[in-house]
Amino acid sequence: MPEIEKQLSIARQIDQISRKNSKIKAEKNWFTRNAGELELDLEKNDSDEEDQGTFKSKKAQLFREKQLQKELDQLLSRPLQPKSLSHRFVAAAGMSTLLQRQLQEFTKQTSTDRKMSNENKKQRFLVIGQEATEPLVALRNLKHAA
Repeated sequence: MPEIEKQLSIARQIDQISRKNSKIKAEKNWFTRNAGELELDLEKNDSDEEDQGTFKSKKAQLFREKQLQKELDQLLSRPLQPKSLSHRFVAAAGMSTLLQRQLQEFTKQTSTDRKMSNENKKQRFLVIGQEATEPLVALRNLKHAA
């Protein structure tokens, strides 16, 4: 499903950015801690321009990470549903519990039960996915719900 692939892609990008930032931070902390233990003075070998460049790149990375996180949250808030269902094969994907229950009940009926009910009663239509089995009742319920 393309929605899941997009979610995974965004999650991987967020993970890469956060891992890179944590790696840089860990290296700096390790260097300062070990320099302190060896009683070495840390020389500032970076110029002010390089500090500004790293600050800008960090800020850009944080902004990108927040953007990606917002996009991922938005994608995760939407339920996963297939864009189209096959009319040939009914699969469990994209089926509501009501629809699954109705299909199970319908398949449990044997052909003799269907024949007997057809002889004794007028034929009723089956509206799959609706609580009511009569199409007119289903339409009335939809009209009242709107």
